[in-house]
Amino acid sequence: MEDKSLTFPVYMSGEPADMPVIEERLGTVQHAACSSSEEGQKPVQKHAINRLKQKTEKLGGNAIIDVTTDYGAHPDLSKKCPFGVFVSGTAVVLEN
Repeated sequence: MEDKSLTFPVYMSGEPADMPVIEERLGTVQHAACSSSEEGQKPVQKHAINRLKQKTEKLGGNAIIDVTTDYGAHPDLSKKCPFGVFVSGTAVVLEN
């Protein structure tokens, strides 16, 4: 079965976007992950955004807005994590 949450629109914070009307804000979704290298941070960021999509789907949303990414140490990650990636956004329901 195809994971339909992977088709959710994701709107990065600070980037101009033409999006439908927000019907409902469901809450913050976030995910922290560890990369073993600096070069690996972008693929890990993509993985973390996919996790946000899954969490948004569970909340009944169909998009994520105001997505931000922070790099470095994070309390949800081991202190041994060399390159932390933390992604956060707001799960919403967009008007169809």
